Amino acid sequence: MPVAEPGGHGGPLRERFLCDGNRITMEKLDSTPWPDDSTAVPLEAKAGTLVCFHGLLPHYSAPNRSPVSRHAFTLHATNAGSRYSPRNWIQRDASLPVRGFD
Repeated sequence: MPVAEPGGHGGPLRERFLCDGNRITMEKLDSTPWPDDSTAVPLEAKAGTLVCFHGLLPHYSAPNRSPVSRHAFTLHATNAGSRYSPRNWIQRDASLPVRGFD
């Protein structure tokens, strides 16, 4: 189940995934701690529900302790004016270039 820190989108970007050759690494950007059970709240949603997070919202998926598999589809969207970093962990080849939207 996803959990998030209420109001956390108002804080700093804490970490980001980077593409390092064929490896994915984590870059620490700020020492603000990630939410834990005392600050994070569960985000329950029925199957098929779309849940959108602000790019700065600290969130994560808690362990699935049920015997039923949990599936998710993730969509990352950017504004057309954004500069997409070649070090971003999500990369596509030239046949399907990354594009923003207006």
